[in-house]
Amino acid sequence: MITIWISRKKWYVWISMDLLLIILFYTLLIMANSSISWMINTENENAGKTAYPTYDRASRNDLYRLEMESTMVHNRLVLSDLDSVYLLCNLADSAASIELEGLPLHQGKVLSAYISPVIKELNKEALLQWLSKPMVSVSEISTLEKQPVYLRRAPRDTTEAALQKEEHVTVENFAGFLLQFDNGLILQIRQSDNAGFRQAWQEVRFNIDIFSTHRLSAILQAITFREPEYHPSIILEMDRQDVIILYRAMPAKVSAALVL
Repeated sequence: MITIWISRKKWYVWISMDLLLIILFYTLLIMANSSISWMINTENENAGKTAYPTYDRASRNDLYRLEMESTMVHNRLVLSDLDSVYLLCNLADSAASIELEGLPLHQGKVLSAYISPVIKELNKEALLQWLSKPMVSVSEISTLEKQPVYLRRAPRDTTEAALQKEEHVTVENFAGFLLQFDNGLILQIRQSDNAGFRQAWQEVRFNIDIFSTHRLSAILQAITFREPEYHPSIILEMDRQDVIILYRAMPAKVSAALVL
């Protein structure tokens, strides 16, 4: 009897593993299909809007670069009319900067960049149309505070208060933030390396927050037989101080332009 019970238990384990593998395969298939659908829909919506004549490949690449530069200039002109700070990500020059009314305030070098394969697979006409106007952030996740922390001791009298200096409390948090924009793009900007266990642990928590907010919802939609929403993503790694300056200078709902 004991031998039969163990044998049956093994069968239950194998059946459970098979079901989990089927669910995992189905989830991956649905998520891949959603990314392809997003790409096809984007190309269909912009079909015929920017059609290149028949040129050789070199000429088409030159025209594409000119169109991208023209799009960037147009977006900067639109953003310069705003009365708030905006973000510019020029991946062609490996730079990310903030500006106000057309005046550069700070620029940092992009040390490395990851771009979703689906963005690279878009045809150039559809990509130009997708980036043809500035985008506005709709949500964010961050490990940083918008304002630095200052520590002051309570003075005993007005004379001591006048002489007292503010002490800036330096908190070595992992520097990273995520912005989701109204055109579906998810942009991550994070520091390129960690300094110690504290920042490494904060990076893990940052990644968990991103997974629970964006990835987990897509998996749950796939498991419940609904087509998940697909959001193309770009991840930029920069110097830690540049990440802090960019985040603290931006308003809560920041406008941005992107050049690939």
